[in-house]
Amino acid sequence: MSISASSSPDRVRSTPSWSWRVILVKAGIFILLAAMMVVFQLNEPAFLRVANIFSILQAVAIVALLGIGVTVSCAIGGFDLSVGALAAFSQMVSAYILIVLNGSAFEAIAGTLLLGVLVGLFNGLLIVILRIPDLLATLGTLFLLAGAQLIPTGAVPLLRAWPCSTEVLRPGHSPNSFWRLADIGSVAWCRFR
Repeated sequence: MSISASSSPDRVRSTPSWSWRVILVKAGIFILLAAMMVVFQLNEPAFLRVANIFSILQAVAIVALLGIGVTVSCAIGGFDLSVGALAAFSQMVSAYILIVLNGSAFEAIAGTLLLGVLVGLFNGLLIVILRIPDLLATLGTLFLLAGAQLIPTGAVPLLRAWPCSTEVLRPGHSPNSFWRLADIGSVAWCRFR
């Protein structure tokens, strides 16, 4: 006896109802963002100028990239608490390679990527091989990285720890950081949609 799936005539596909509750749940964050933009514009008329908008987008680009990384780990049922500490530690390692070791930008990027791979493998070892829960393992990695940052700098700010030319550590972001975020964000959105 075989069981076959048949569609019953009394089952009718219903179209989604767009009640106010559904709209608020699906678009609530965008409605809140629009409301905040209106309030900020009313309080500061220069808020919606192009230069200010690009300044804001460049300032949040790195945090948004970290958010995309956390989204990827959440999509597979885990959560990585060490992302922020890894970002800060990577910045310190990059500056260390550039300033103390007098390395090139290529060496700093390669060293930072290698660090990210090693931390990822370490977290994978803790979670997959040793069966430590992901929140606990990545929390431990967060504290490990936060403490490891204090070793090369002696727990003092970077410019006081390593006297150097301020040209290397000029504040500001790459003007292309927002466009890199847009590229990576659109790929992640298409992949996890």
